[in-house]
Amino acid sequence: MTWPLQSPDLNPIEIVWVELHHRVKPNALTSAKHLWELPQDCWKTISGDYLLKLIKRMPRVFKAVIKARSGYFEEPTI
Repeated sequence: MTWPLQSPDLNPIEIVWVELHHRVKPNALTSAKHLWELPQDCWKTISGDYLLKLIKRMPRVFKAVIKARSGYFEEPTI
């Protein structure tokens, strides 16, 4: 079975980037300094528990991908 080189389903950081984007997007940027600081401030609001849940879900994701034979699968929320 071949896997895509970059599969978001198999890469927890991709989910973290989406979460960070959702936290940054509602804020209006006011300066270059704000552009630099805002993502850092939003990153600090992502809890360790959330990150741990992403890691702990990986065995379930691997099983779902294998069962779907690398095709599409539905995953319950994290």
